[in-house]
Amino acid sequence: MFKKIIIGTLCLFVISNTICSQETQQSYKKNTFKKAIIPASLITLGFILSKSALEKDLQKNILKTVKPNFHTHADDYLVLTPATIALAANFAGIEAKNHWFDQGKNVFIATTSTYLITKGLKNIFKKTRPDGSNSNAMPSGHTAMSFSAATVLYEEYKNTNTAIAYSGFVSSSAVMYFRMANNKHWVSDTLIGAGIGIAMAKLVYLIEPFKNVNPFKNSPGITVFPSLSDQGFSIAFTKQF
Repeated sequence: MFKKIIIGTLCLFVISNTICSQETQQSYKKNTFKKAIIPASLITLGFILSKSALEKDLQKNILKTVKPNFHTHADDYLVLTPATIALAANFAGIEAKNHWFDQGKNVFIATTSTYLITKGLKNIFKKTRPDGSNSNAMPSGHTAMSFSAATVLYEEYKNTNTAIAYSGFVSSSAVMYFRMANNKHWVSDTLIGAGIGIAMAKLVYLIEPFKNVNPFKNSPGITVFPSLSDQGFSIAFTKQF
């Protein structure tokens, strides 16, 4: 199963090569491989640590950083932070790679695919949560969704605003911590979730699905931003006057 998951993750990127022209095939493959390194490494490390003695020790140490019976809903809200930052940046007129509709479209496609994959894998692995509440531990859906949206934010602002580009990863890292501090996930669950989220967002920017679909391209001052989290679907709307 371990080999299948790693190979499957890498294949997500290789599939997109078929849409390239012959003359750009080689450079495209190099770019695809580079983008696959981080998510594949996170997923691999997650599987190595899963159910190990080291993972159990790490969980004990994380729980020592909070009070007994600690519980917070901060992770539920932090999942939405990357999309919220993107929405605020668009409203403020900060330059991004794409039009706000294309950003929202990429967030929706990346997070929806991430959600479906994590839900499917939970049913396959049936790993027990640290608190023993159920067997939906692997992978962490909160972490996957957060890192997926954070990667979209990074891709949109990496060339125009470094602070905004990396801000999503800060909140996503906090989601990872709180999922473990809440005793709902092991470290391997969050690592694999982060890898899946990053992978799906990177894949969206490689393939650029529905690239020419943008009914709001000539509608200045209006922003409609869809967002999907582990808690459900929401749409944010702003209008500049």
